[in-house]
Amino acid sequence: MLNKTLSVIARVGMVVFFIYALWPHIITLHDHAQSGNMTPVEWMVMIGSVLFAADFALALVFIAMLVAFSVFSAGVRVLKHHLTLILRDAASLPCGR
Repeated sequence: MLNKTLSVIARVGMVVFFIYALWPHIITLHDHAQSGNMTPVEWMVMIGSVLFAADFALALVFIAMLVAFSVFSAGVRVLKHHLTLILRDAASLPCGR
């Protein structure tokens, strides 16, 4: 668990550093986009950035759905186990069957 937590913290740190390192370029690109005179290279960078952000968002949604499915599956497994124990105990009673 600690390994996973530290791994997530490291990934977030890398993303923050990446944004910090590219912040002047991002501001310049944003200013050119607001003024309306972007070069084809700037358009490609903008489209690539938007596609990367969309991929990242979809990956986060996929991971969240995977975690939710894992939690749901574990809950069903626990309930099934407890139901089995309850039915086994009820069957051993004199009026159980």
